[in-house]
Amino acid sequence: MQKIVPHLWFQIPKYIVLLLILLLCTGTATASIYTVGTGSGYNYTTINAAVYNASPGDTILVSDGTYTENINISKPLTVISENGLATTVINSSSGNDVFYIDNTSHVTISGFNITGAGDGMAGIYLASVYSCNISGNLIYNNYFGIYLENSTDNILTGNIINSSGWDGISLYSSSENNTMIDNIISYTGCDGIYLDYSGNNTLTNNTIIDNPESGIDIYNSINNNINSNTITNNSLCGIFLDFSGNSTLTGNLMSLNDYNFRVNGSELANFLNDIDLTNLVNGEPLYYWIDHSDEQVPSDAGLVCVINSTNITVRDIELTQGYAGVLFAYTDNSIIYNVTASENYYGVHLFSSSFNTIDNITANNNTQQGICITSSSNDISIANNIIRSNGVLGMSISYSDNSTLVNNTLSSNFSLGL
Repeated sequence: MQKIVPHLWFQIPKYIVLLLILLLCTGTATASIYTVGTGSGYNYTTINAAVYNASPGDTILVSDGTYTENINISKPLTVISENGLATTVINSSSGNDVFYIDNTSHVTISGFNITGAGDGMAGIYLASVYSCNISGNLIYNNYFGIYLENSTDNILTGNIINSSGWDGISLYSSSENNTMIDNIISYTGCDGIYLDYSGNNTLTNNTIIDNPESGIDIYNSINNNINSNTITNNSLCGIFLDFSGNSTLTGNLMSLNDYNFRVNGSELANFLNDIDLTNLVNGEPLYYWIDHSDEQVPSDAGLVCVINSTNITVRDIELTQGYAGVLFAYTDNSIIYNVTASENYYGVHLFSSSFNTIDNITANNNTQQGICITSSSNDISIANNIIRSNGVLGMSISYSDNSTLVNNTLSSNFSLGL
């Protein structure tokens, strides 16, 4: 079902007017403004005709109406609506990308209602471009909302993206200073924002809700800044850092996602991220500790991730809706005691961690496993735990040696898992 945020519509025309004034004030002496519309008094009746005839640096001002066409742009142009997205619709004529911007720079697309791109196509596709501005558009019922490939230094701001067949915003091999700010993304077919081999980008103040997979999914991408986003009610993860180290997270609000936060990797570098206590999961701080020692995690924790640390105590806390309620990665000589971990994917997960103790844990109703030990060896003690009603296994120990199991109660799990 199409979801629209109508209260933003009436802000768009003012934004377009200001943008046009700015262009007039800063443009070159030879830049022209071409008008597009039906009826008399306009330069062109189609946007494509205006694009074809315009020179680099020109502005195309589109009047109210529905335009059924696919628009290819390969030179610096500004294409804006006269009165905003409520009255200016561009519908793909063939199911291809509505806007395809290729091998150019300094293109602005603003104030349109963009729809109709079919399988594998995007409302706006940017290929090998830089310094483009995509702002104030309603982009709905496309396969991808906005797709960037091999593109840098672009700004995507103030767009409403919903009902995409796949991702709302997707970046592939697009590194260096792409900025996504103040976008609203919902009801996609996959992730809200997906970065694939795309580092050094900034995601700020986006609202990402009601998507069937992750709100923000970062894969094989380093050095990204993820700040002050609101990520709610997504059916997989709120934020997923997948083989993606050196990310900086501040001020993100993750709530009511199936698993609010996940980090995954195969080596220590994948887990080395700067994540501070301003990141909240269901209103409680995400404790993401790296290189800590001889400390106890405070009892107000919403989720706990302890990386490359030693002699850490996690105790007397209830943890829910994380991929792991407690994650130890490359962490040794530490204790998890009297913790309740429920409605996570894993209640407790130890990865590449040794000489640890898991004692008096209640791990119930987790989707996968109550306790998961992976690639961890050397005297792990698992004792006095109650593990019940977990979706797949009560407990699993894989690629791990020398664990001691004493007085654990496992019941009503799909499989015992020992």
